[in-house]
Amino acid sequence: MDKYVCVVTNEVQGSLVPLLSRRADKCDVVLLVQHDMQRYVSYYLDLIRQVVATVELVHIAEHKYHKLRTAFSRLFSGWSDNATAQVNCTGAESLVLLALQEACSVHPCVELIHVDLRDRCITSLTRRTVSDLPACLTVPQLLLCGGYTTSTPVSSPVPKSLRMLCSSLVDHAAQYATALGTLNYYAAQAERRSEVLLDSPIAAMSPLWEVVHLFQQAGLLKYTGNSLVFESEENRLLVNGGWLEAYVHSVVYKLHCQGVITDYRVNAVVCSANGTKNELDIVFSANNILFVIECKTANLMQEKGAVPIYKLKSLIADLSGENAEGMLVCYRNMDTRAATRCEEYDMALLQSSQLANLEETLRNWIEKC
Repeated sequence: MDKYVCVVTNEVQGSLVPLLSRRADKCDVVLLVQHDMQRYVSYYLDLIRQVVATVELVHIAEHKYHKLRTAFSRLFSGWSDNATAQVNCTGAESLVLLALQEACSVHPCVELIHVDLRDRCITSLTRRTVSDLPACLTVPQLLLCGGYTTSTPVSSPVPKSLRMLCSSLVDHAAQYATALGTLNYYAAQAERRSEVLLDSPIAAMSPLWEVVHLFQQAGLLKYTGNSLVFESEENRLLVNGGWLEAYVHSVVYKLHCQGVITDYRVNAVVCSANGTKNELDIVFSANNILFVIECKTANLMQEKGAVPIYKLKSLIADLSGENAEGMLVCYRNMDTRAATRCEEYDMALLQSSQLANLEETLRNWIEKC
């Protein structure tokens, strides 16, 4: 293929997956730009320049079918007779699509294609064939599709001792919920300090005693009888709910190694074009879709549950619109209203006793999307 042409639309992923999936192929890239889509051009250029040095912009001012057809035909006629081209019309408005179909019909070396991210296929409208869509887009690339960037690197695997701790906490979610809430409180009180005094000694063999013992075995704290000691801020953060992110991280890492997930980041700091920053607990890419997971160990009953739901919903819309998915992973059960709100927003929810089935849930979530 000598040329890759795409109509600039708000469906950046679908427009560029065929190009980004074959990095070894050198070709000229042409962007067809209408005035109302000008704001998306920078998103395209940031991604395209990862694989191609130069890009030609062709501005389309016409809004009538016959003028659009003539403009496209003139563009194709200007190429050499033996040049082959692929034109991606994903997201194009109907008049542009019809004009492209007509122009391509008289230029046999020009193939018109359409990408469906959700059905994971590429349809050749000229050859009337369907092929599989490669799952190739990384987290940084998908963020660029929405005008966001991240410099957060891929995280190292979760240590075995921390994985074992997480498994114990997840397997006894109902039993340890209240105790973990108490431990979270003490860990929060120890911010910027290495030690926090307890209100009273912990009763032996109580759920709180068991939980503290588990964290002590994992090397994340020391219990002195009247205080909790944290050797590092990293350890304190893990005790103060970060362990749940580590649990999700370990499962995501496993699916990444199995090829189910293309790319992932943990505690990713993402930055918008205007400098606004957000931190994502877990974000990964699969089948060219962006998946964002927010982890919560706090009590989110009643109206408390609305805040993370609204926040995640808004963030998903900004990051990648219809081509991003969100999930709340909660150690405690949310109330019925909050769970219903998640369903209304088409957001996945995993809570309490369901956590043990996280791997299967993520597999089904990815496949469904």
